[in-house]
Amino acid sequence: MKKIALAVSAILLLAQLAAEVKIAVKDGNISADNGSVSFNLQKKNNHIFNLNGKDKDGKNFNAILQCFIWYHGRSGNLEHIYHDQDECEWKPVKQEIDGNIIRTFTGNVDFNVIREVEFFNDTDAIRFEYILTFKESREMSHISHFPLIRATKEIESVSFDDGTLEKFSTSTTPAAKDLIRSRALLLHMPARGKTLLMLTDINTPLKYGHQFGSYPSYNHGSAKAWCRSIGIQPLYTSFFNYYNAGDKVGVKVYFKMLDGGTLTAEHQAAARDLAKKMKVEEAKYSPKLLDDTYRTASAKAAMLNGLPGVNVWSEIPLKRVYPAMQMPANKAEKVTLTSAANEWESIQIVLNPEKDVQLQGIKFSDLTADNGTRIKAEKFYANLLGVEKTSSAQAIFYGDTTFPDKLIPLPESLPAKLQAKSNHIIHLTFFAPPGTPKGIYKGNVTLTVSGKNCTIPVELKVWGFELPKVSRYVAHGLLWDSLPEHREELLKTLSIRYRMNATIYHGGQTQLREIFDGKELRFKDNMALPEKALKEFNMPMFNAPYLFMGAWDWKPGKKVHFLGLNIDSPEFDEKYKNYLSSLYRQVKAKGLVDRTFIYMWDEMTGGHYAAMKKTVEMAHQYAPGIKMMTVSAPDPMVIKYNEIITTGPIGHWLNKDSKTVVDKALKEGREFWIYLNGTTFSHQAPPTVPRVTTWQCYAYGFTGYLQWAMDTKWKNGSFERNGDIWILYPGYEKPIYSARLEYFRDGIEDFNMFYLSKDLPPEAKKEVDDLIALVAPVLKKMNYNPILMYETRNKIGDIIDKHSK
Repeated sequence: MKKIALAVSAILLLAQLAAEVKIAVKDGNISADNGSVSFNLQKKNNHIFNLNGKDKDGKNFNAILQCFIWYHGRSGNLEHIYHDQDECEWKPVKQEIDGNIIRTFTGNVDFNVIREVEFFNDTDAIRFEYILTFKESREMSHISHFPLIRATKEIESVSFDDGTLEKFSTSTTPAAKDLIRSRALLLHMPARGKTLLMLTDINTPLKYGHQFGSYPSYNHGSAKAWCRSIGIQPLYTSFFNYYNAGDKVGVKVYFKMLDGGTLTAEHQAAARDLAKKMKVEEAKYSPKLLDDTYRTASAKAAMLNGLPGVNVWSEIPLKRVYPAMQMPANKAEKVTLTSAANEWESIQIVLNPEKDVQLQGIKFSDLTADNGTRIKAEKFYANLLGVEKTSSAQAIFYGDTTFPDKLIPLPESLPAKLQAKSNHIIHLTFFAPPGTPKGIYKGNVTLTVSGKNCTIPVELKVWGFELPKVSRYVAHGLLWDSLPEHREELLKTLSIRYRMNATIYHGGQTQLREIFDGKELRFKDNMALPEKALKEFNMPMFNAPYLFMGAWDWKPGKKVHFLGLNIDSPEFDEKYKNYLSSLYRQVKAKGLVDRTFIYMWDEMTGGHYAAMKKTVEMAHQYAPGIKMMTVSAPDPMVIKYNEIITTGPIGHWLNKDSKTVVDKALKEGREFWIYLNGTTFSHQAPPTVPRVTTWQCYAYGFTGYLQWAMDTKWKNGSFERNGDIWILYPGYEKPIYSARLEYFRDGIEDFNMFYLSKDLPPEAKKEVDDLIALVAPVLKKMNYNPILMYETRNKIGDIIDKHSK
């Protein structure tokens, strides 16, 4: 009897586990149900996957509202080259049923998409999988949050495992640090009495040749605007993604509806059982794959003669040094640098003491050539790099969440405690002033550590050419929160030391109303600050203040930002005309017309064209010679009316077809800038990334960069975004600069050096162009190897030097 009872129990258990799969086709539309979850597909529409469940009372409810690809990229239409897309816009090529598998074939101009949903006869779980295949070889922006899953607002908490499916935690707002190794998310809905198990195969990317897998991310939204979303994120991606035709990316997720609205032992067991059944394994990739980033110094790094108990070594600025990075095997007697006249050049000096010590002093000597010519020590500066915490996925996964980035001025900040067994980075920067003769200049820098001096010999080779006084590359940063009392010093430092153009006047529409009565602009300083910035600080351009109309969310019929006016009203026409006329008279009187631009439309779309046409034509009429800049894809309509077109990341839109549009516009005298923001200045990006940005611009004929935020979100001396995008840290007295500005400045100076090659003999210019292509090839993959970039830059300088008079 006991055996019979066990057999009956087993049969009942199997019956409970078995799922009755129903797949029906009617008029080409497909519906599927397994008694626990269901979804529908329509033949004529590419309906993104949604998942319906049954609550504790057996009533249907929507658990997953959408599961789809969101993509900001090429449209395939050269009249409007790129735009935001979601999967609903892509028409299905076909749909098919293969047993319990339902496939949809779709895609866009850049990739083909296969979406599979599989039901099972022996479990009520379902498999959801995407496979993307790239159609052509080209650089593309990140495909992150792939897919993006929008879930019901009834989720009250989320449970997640640590990657082992043995230890679970619960939170209402799980962060990246919680989910970085997670395979299972349990989305709890107490009101429904249900929990949705979401099991991610984090190793799916390995199947397509990637080194790293993926992890789930969760966005809980806010009280004002609910948003429950889950994204499947790549753990690590290169910063300028390049895919060859035929390359694939994929993601695989399993869903299962469970009873109970809070974490239970049964939920945990269900996650383990489903993982075992579907062979969803722990991460097969190792953090050691990131050793080269976090632990290994470059081949140019070298141990120097240090002090007893204090290891001292040098590293090129193209390689970030982390606190736990291993010391190099190479040795050197001195540090060597090479620069043009009117160029800054840096080296990193790393101190790693065996016990806690104090850095008490730093002193530069003059640098002297054999003929007695000197570069005064007052032209040099030093910073101790302060560390910031980062929330980047790769850093959390690796276990090293600090990155040195804050420039702490020396010697003002001394003494400084240096912790034992940790790398402390001193960033030394040397300047060869305009007019510095060609030669080898020698000197030293002396560090005082706990009462003992360490003298480091320095040798600076100065080429026989000079970088231009005013940069040929306009790197324009928007300053939002920096206060007026800091403005002049900030602009001077940004322009002279970092080659950055920036917003000159503080504020927005409130400040406009203080100086503009609808008839005349009456600047409180009579435009003394822009005149000083351009003529004394050598800032390339002046952005006309407060003349901003609207961004991507502006729609015809809405009031514009400029004085909150209706763009179709007589009042707008009169006041806009008066602003332009008054601005023009004043910049003309200062001799600044050809160095003034107006940035008044952002993220231009087709719905803006009529407004753009009107405002730009009026600007050309009443402020002739002032350049118009619009942030947009390189659409023909935008190119027609604007002198400067600031595109998004070129990975959004650039391929052979769109490049022809840009090349034609360049020949007609248009200028192109780009913006990358969180890519170029990301806290997880190596220093080669901000530097390669300008190399890539030069290769494509672009001449500028827009940094849409440098200092926003400052609150009480805290920095909310850990340096991602914003590159000025808040100080209690004045801003603290980011080391990423140093890396970008070096790239700007590279650009200016490359620009000099335009005057070389054809064979020498070709040699320079071929060298640039080793790092930044056109329509091919970027190479951010720090040694390659370092050596290539020096070879280019040698070629220009050889042909200099």
